[in-house]
Amino acid sequence: MAVSAGVTSSVDSGSYTTAQTVALSTTEETGVIHYTVDGKTPTSESTTYTAPIALAAGTKTYIKAITVTDGKDNSAVLTVYITVDESYLTKIRRACRANTDADTDAELTDIIDECRLDLQSVGVVSAKTSDETDALILGAVRSFARWKFGVDEKDAAANRADYMIQRDELRRKRDYATYAITFVVTADSTPIPDAVVTFNGETQETNASGTAVFYYVGTGVNQEYTASATGYVSQVGDLDVTATATVNVAMTAG
Repeated sequence: MAVSAGVTSSVDSGSYTTAQTVALSTTEETGVIHYTVDGKTPTSESTTYTAPIALAAGTKTYIKAITVTDGKDNSAVLTVYITVDESYLTKIRRACRANTDADTDAELTDIIDECRLDLQSVGVVSAKTSDETDALILGAVRSFARWKFGVDEKDAAANRADYMIQRDELRRKRDYATYAITFVVTADSTPIPDAVVTFNGETQETNASGTAVFYYVGTGVNQEYTASATGYVSQVGDLDVTATATVNVAMTAG
């Protein structure tokens, strides 16, 4: 017996940061789509697909679907696993046990921004403070928000103490308080291997690609570097370190 054409999904399996609407379809003209959202294998008795499936934030859903057609075997099972993460604001709102309304969300958004600025003031790099996937930063923001949004003085004081511990831990972590600076040394666009680059109190030789990477560089202005290579005029320069960056050094023969 012929087999029904399969089901396709408008959304692929994966993790998403916004609510998703999943549309199912089949090329089988007289076919009927049946599906489940609990991971169970669908049958002709399963829910009949009539409209797109809405997946809200904070959900994990296994969609399985088949095409059922009179006179044909059921199609192969389509399986789609979709995770929709909560928004950052939702996570902080839930941590504060706050209601969902425009005024509260505006206040919490300001608190999140205030926390990020506070972390930056003690040396945590801005790219880290804005990383909404970082668990340590999220923990600190949660404690800060509970402190500022505390239901009473005792609650606020306890969360302030937690935040100060987390803030101190973050500022001491090199991965959170420093940048990586990459130097690429070339001559006429050709990489120069074994060039000597001195920067941030450290000296390195470039690799076969003319590259040397300096890790754990702190924020600073007018930080000097030198680059030299046999047969080339040495180069001296400076840069303001405010983010991870690449510095291209063009050498001239001499």
